[in-house]
Amino acid sequence: MSTQRPIANRRIANRRTDQAEALWLRRDDRMSVSAEQLRRAHRTTEGFLVLDAFAARPGVYEYSEGGRVVRELIDGEILHRAEDLGTLGRKPVTLLHPTGPVTPQTVRAHMVGAVGEHITITADGFVQVTLAVHRDDAIAAIEGGVREISCGYYPVIDRKPGVWTAPDGTSHAYDQRQIARSYEHLALVPAGRHGPEVRARLDGSSDQGPSGDAMKIKRKIRLDAKSTTDIEAEQDIIDAVIALEAHRDAETARADAAAAELATVSGKLAATEAELAKAKTDAAEAAKANAPEELQKRADARAELVAVAVKAGVPAEDAKKLDGIDLRKRIVAARYPAMKVDAMEASAIDGAYAVVVAQLDAEPASGLAGMARTVTQPHRDAGPEREQPYWDQLRGIQPAKPA
Repeated sequence: MSTQRPIANRRIANRRTDQAEALWLRRDDRMSVSAEQLRRAHRTTEGFLVLDAFAARPGVYEYSEGGRVVRELIDGEILHRAEDLGTLGRKPVTLLHPTGPVTPQTVRAHMVGAVGEHITITADGFVQVTLAVHRDDAIAAIEGGVREISCGYYPVIDRKPGVWTAPDGTSHAYDQRQIARSYEHLALVPAGRHGPEVRARLDGSSDQGPSGDAMKIKRKIRLDAKSTTDIEAEQDIIDAVIALEAHRDAETARADAAAAELATVSGKLAATEAELAKAKTDAAEAAKANAPEELQKRADARAELVAVAVKAGVPAEDAKKLDGIDLRKRIVAARYPAMKVDAMEASAIDGAYAVVVAQLDAEPASGLAGMARTVTQPHRDAGPEREQPYWDQLRGIQPAKPA
């Protein structure tokens, strides 16, 4: 077995070049796992499958870009950098590569396990990981021969070409090279880009399984969170279903947002209509209160209240300064000095005031009936000489006696 060194013990350079061009392209690099270098797989008490695998190795690999094949260098200095490998631990393990990105919205359909946190680099440059495979269809696929590993990740590309010298001394020309990578997932595949040197190990007798891109693998998927039934289909069908679900979810979100906006607008409209209705009611009440007949009623009521106050013994000047409940309190207090009018409720004051009015009305010599005749408002067409006695009596001024 090759000597393995933990990442934390490696001094890894962090280098950039002026010609580096940040091109984020999804890559699906494939490797298989060498049975001789890895621990045997084992089952947990729950039945999950735990196994070691090589996820990547340095080299020059061919990729298709824009209809052409490009040779891309992945050297150990970049591949082994701790900050990049830190994005590999705890990432989802998938059965084959999804056609779209693995996100919180799509992971339910794609994830069959997870990459462990412990990542090591072997003496010959391989990146070694431990996988925990949870789903039964993925476990069955591995036991049936799907042993190769393929990383799904996003690299940063430097377009400058060059020649790479491999550890064995051979030279390899390349068109561009990776200068950084961020891992998204790790896939179990029938055949990988990095070849059969690195495979998932099960046991010594069944390590060599069938491979090839033509091998069809069916997966199980639950179409809806509310459903209790899984369906089994090939990857392209599952990807199409996931795309439809994503479109449905997006349309549902847009519809929900539109409904919320409509509710907000409707609420604002209802509030505006309520304010308008209140304004109309207030305007109608104000118009009614300021109508001539209402003004006349208030003037007559005021004149009667002042007349009662004067008759009850309230000085005219004080009566002119008070109004409403305060003047009625003063009238009751003038008639019944022993009453503590300030401690009485408004209803009690009104009752006492009614008694005072009744008593004053019952006095024949100077009852309110006679007083009312004396202070009756003159006709509106009367001249100033007829109006003056009326206002003088309201003020408590006695008319002059004839000589």
